Amino acid sequence: MSIASPKVRKTVTLDRDLVELFVEDDPDGFSAAVNAVLRAETERRARVASLRALADELDAQFGPPDPAAVEHAMSLLA
Repeated sequence: MSIASPKVRKTVTLDRDLVELFVEDDPDGFSAAVNAVLRAETERRARVASLRALADELDAQFGPPDPAAVEHAMSLLA
C-alpha cells in the first residue's frame, strides 16, 4: 500500500447516475471512491506498459509470434 499524497481539489463533470452510485450522502466517501478508481487505473496502465515492454523484449529476442499461434490464443480468449 502506498503512502497517501497531499490532496488536490479539482472540478469534474460526471454522469448523474454514476455519482448517485457512490455518494449516498457521504461526500468524503465519494472522494475516496474516485481516488480508488484513479489509483486502480494508474496501476492498470503501469501493468499494460510493463507487458508491452516485455512483449517488445521477447520480439527482439525471439522474433514476432507466429500469426496462427496468435489467432489460436485469441480464439481461446473469446
